[in-house]
Amino acid sequence: MQEEKTRWLYRCVMRPPGPGAVPRDGLINCDFEEWVDLHGKHYWGRVVYNRRLTKKEIADYELEYVPPWWDSKSAVENGKRL
Repeated sequence: MQEEKTRWLYRCVMRPPGPGAVPRDGLINCDFEEWVDLHGKHYWGRVVYNRRLTKKEIADYELEYVPPWWDSKSAVENGKRL
């Protein structure tokens, strides 16, 4: 039986993801998107982790947790339509 992997998605509020701009521990993927308008909020990109970030990490790196169902790109990847 294959174990399902939990992934945590965060959007970058103040700057694009890059070296020193996001925590490295548990990082799975970075999307270096340009300025994205998503549900009335603006983001510079998204990062995916295999763990939940701490409140301190979220504050220090100015990230925002985004549930996968709320993120249009994740919805497309999972075959859902918004």
